Amino acid sequence: MKSLTHYAAAAALLAASGLMFSALEPRRLWAANPAVSKEVSVVSIAPTHVGVSAADLVRLESVAIPAGATFQRRLLDGTTDSGPATHGYEVPAGMVLVITDADWIFNSAAVESNVTLTVTSRNGPFSQGSFLFTSTARADGDGSGGASNVSTTGFAIAAGRNLLAHTANATLQYVVLRGYLKPE
Repeated sequence: MKSLTHYAAAAALLAASGLMFSALEPRRLWAANPAVSKEVSVVSIAPTHVGVSAADLVRLESVAIPAGATFQRRLLDGTTDSGPATHGYEVPAGMVLVITDADWIFNSAAVESNVTLTVTSRNGPFSQGSFLFTSTARADGDGSGGASNVSTTGFAIAAGRNLLAHTANATLQYVVLRGYLKPE
């Protein structure tokens, strides 16, 4: 992924060549000479509200397995990155994944019992997990429930690691983790 300095350098090259871009129309480039103006596909160089480009925003969706849930990344074009084999999505080399939001839903819990979601980070499918995050919700009269969690600081996962989510006393229906990638 490109850093903001790469985007700034690209903007400087465009400016030096006489081409300008519009913040209101990011796909339109123009020059002082109208004959040089043309439509091109340009990735926005403006960072999002969390200070990274939209391409570095991450949405991880759970994929159920007997021992819990691994995750796949939903990409901007709608496709998914499921990671190597059955390990689930893996944080890319040279990057750190910062998770800021978690949404989860469960069922099959005891009526009006507390259910705790635990998210761990691991290095491969059989490695010991490192505790990262917990969230507790109360089951309703049908044994279902869920929670949405938002964190200002979030939690970080190193390159090469993947995530596992599980509960001890309910069946996870889905877990969605949101965050962003930053260079190490």
